Amino acid sequence: MKMKIKNHLFITFACLTLFPFNGLWAQQIRLVPQPGKIFISKTMEDLEILSDSILVTSIQNHDHHSIYKVKNDALFIKQHHISKSSTRYSVEYLGYKILNFKTDTIILKSDYRAESNLPQGPGDSLVFVSLDKLKQPVNNFRYIKLSFNSSFGSVADISVDSTGKVSYLTFPEIKDENGKILALTIGYLSDNEYANFKNVLSKSLIMNLPELRGCDMDDGEKDFEVSIGNKIFITKGCVLHYPQGLLFKYLYGLDKNEGVKNKHTGK
Repeated sequence: MKMKIKNHLFITFACLTLFPFNGLWAQQIRLVPQPGKIFISKTMEDLEILSDSILVTSIQNHDHHSIYKVKNDALFIKQHHISKSSTRYSVEYLGYKILNFKTDTIILKSDYRAESNLPQGPGDSLVFVSLDKLKQPVNNFRYIKLSFNSSFGSVADISVDSTGKVSYLTFPEIKDENGKILALTIGYLSDNEYANFKNVLSKSLIMNLPELRGCDMDDGEKDFEVSIGNKIFITKGCVLHYPQGLLFKYLYGLDKNEGVKNKHTGK
């Protein structure tokens, strides 16, 4: 009897070794929602877990707000496609194996097709790190300049320097009721707003961009020049990733920012 039990255990172990099971003992992972906490990969994809079913991401050209689900140790993100031959939508779940999930780090393995029981593809690992952990030092900030030229003709030249001085020049020219040109707005960031600006700049990872960036159709050109310490960094082009998009939005909105004090206009 003992011999039969030993033989049975040996055969069972051998079967498990030779024929791997798919997800039988896989750990069930839960992605803890952290709304407002942005994770960024080395190639600038962004990821934010909003809830137990909604996330925001740019990986694989997903819809920015996407439905997701977790099955054992795999993340599946709902993807919509429009057929080229019709206007019908097709839906699929693209999978990523969750290699690691911590407070400040999420590591995914792309092209993971566990849901369809297909073998794992040769996808690369995506390492997402909290943007707060990636902030660049800006202690010796001197100035930043943004030149924006939209595809629809509007132009803005915006600058902020180390004193908090803001210059905001727009074209086409803006005139008051008397016909006076009011193209240039000058003001100063309050102490709190200057600290906020430097935080936005630090999180923008602007100096990780290449000198020349591509342009999509109808996308405006956004050229930056940043001086920190004795270094000057220049990047020209249209395409911005999530962190730099926040910096652009901040600078472009400075003319309406209530944190800009002592505003006055001139030619």
